[in-house]
Amino acid sequence: MRSVTLGWIIGNDGVRKTTDGGLTWQKQSSLFLSDLMFISDTEGWASSNNSIYHTTDGGTTWVVRHSASNQLNSIYAT
Repeated sequence: MRSVTLGWIIGNDGVRKTTDGGLTWQKQSSLFLSDLMFISDTEGWASSNNSIYHTTDGGTTWVVRHSASNQLNSIYAT
């Protein structure tokens, strides 16, 4: 969780976001991601299979920033 109210989760159906501390979750994307890390309320990084994704709008849209030949299972951003 980025704060007591704002957070994201990933699952088999994509990315979900909460703005009320986890009471409700809104689906944002159908991307199947293996790891997700937000460094601000709007900027986040994610990995999936062999790609690294980036968002600057809180997870509404994701852009592929890198594709690799190896599988990427996790990501860490500071």
